[in-house]
Amino acid sequence: MATQILAAGYAAANSSDQTVDVGGTAVVFLKPASGTVLHNESHVYVAIKTSAGAYIRHDFLGAGKPTAVEIAGPVTFRVERDLLPQAASCGVEIGS
Repeated sequence: MATQILAAGYAAANSSDQTVDVGGTAVVFLKPASGTVLHNESHVYVAIKTSAGAYIRHDFLGAGKPTAVEIAGPVTFRVERDLLPQAASCGVEIGS
């Protein structure tokens, strides 16, 4: 079952930290604000948290690109959305 980690929108926003334990995996995927088709400018980044507490953008999820990524633990990450055109409103969910 999937859980929303970043509400649909077009404003710049970050999800809270997500943790995947040793031996675990999580699937992170982009979803449109409504309907079933992503706008061609919808996108987010998956940013991995370093041991120093900084975030490094690791994966790009977007329409026309991969819209999902599987993340293997142990790792802490968040999803980052830059300002998008209003029509490109999107959110992110996570499943295990």
